[in-house]
Amino acid sequence: MVSQGPQIRGVENYSWLTIVKKIKTILLKRRKTRPT
Repeated sequence: MVSQGPQIRGVENYSWLTIVKKIKTILLKRRKTRPT
Protein backbone atom coordinates (compact mmCIF):
# COMPACT_ATOMS: atom_id res chain seq x y z
CA MET A 1 0.00 0.00 0.00
CA VAL A 2 2.87 2.35 0.78
CA SER A 3 4.40 1.76 -2.66
CA GLN A 4 1.01 2.31 -4.33
CA GLY A 5 0.88 5.96 -3.17
CA PRO A 6 3.84 7.29 -5.17
CA GLN A 7 2.89 5.10 -8.15
CA ILE A 8 -0.59 6.64 -8.38
CA ARG A 9 0.92 10.10 -8.05
CA GLY A 10 3.28 9.43 -10.95
CA VAL A 11 0.42 8.22 -13.12
CA GLU A 12 -1.62 11.32 -12.26
CA ASN A 13 1.27 13.58 -13.15
CA TYR A 14 1.80 11.73 -16.44
CA SER A 15 -1.89 12.03 -17.29
CA TRP A 16 -1.85 15.76 -16.50
CA LEU A 17 1.21 16.28 -18.71
CA THR A 18 -0.46 14.38 -21.55
CA ILE A 19 -3.63 16.45 -21.22
CA VAL A 20 -1.68 19.71 -21.21
CA LYS A 21 0.29 18.58 -24.28
CA LYS A 22 -2.91 17.65 -26.10
CA ILE A 23 -4.52 21.00 -25.29
CA LYS A 24 -1.40 22.85 -26.46
CA THR A 25 -1.38 20.89 -29.71
CA ILE A 26 -5.06 21.58 -30.32
CA LEU A 27 -4.58 25.28 -29.59
CA LEU A 28 -1.60 25.43 -31.95
CA LYS A 29 -3.56 23.65 -34.69
CA ARG A 30 -6.53 25.98 -34.23
CA ARG A 31 -4.28 29.03 -34.43
CA LYS A 32 -2.65 27.72 -37.61
CA THR A 33 -5.98 26.89 -39.20
CA ARG A 34 -7.59 30.16 -38.13
CA PRO A 35 -5.04 32.97 -37.73
CA THR A 36 -6.15 36.02 -35.79
